[in-house]
Amino acid sequence: MKTLNIIGCGNVGKTLAHLWVKHGVFQIQDVCNRSLESAQNTCTFIGQGNPIQSFNDLRPADVFLIGTADQSIADCCDLLVASNVLQAGNIVFHCSGALPASILNYAKKIWCSHCQYSSNQKLC
Repeated sequence: MKTLNIIGCGNVGKTLAHLWVKHGVFQIQDVCNRSLESAQNTCTFIGQGNPIQSFNDLRPADVFLIGTADQSIADCCDLLVASNVLQAGNIVFHCSGALPASILNYAKKIWCSHCQYSSNQKLC
């Protein structure tokens, strides 16, 4: 099963993660948030995951969801790349309906795929 790390504990990301776990789509690995308490609450809601506060504590995973507010997505992508956890072939995505997938182009430069998910599209 593919592993998923989550950055940001927004409602959309944690709800999708809960459903993906319920249906055996992903194994949730790390949940990174500025507030450790929020990360812990999200892991409890999802039923899986290791709550962390720092990008430096992220472990390698197959897929990375940036589930932050829209204004933080680009900065989180930059921090994710700077953490050196990404590997060629990883998928990095966000769920914003207002921002294009190209906001994640910095991750693409290191051979990661990026995509944007909306309710009327297939994931990637």
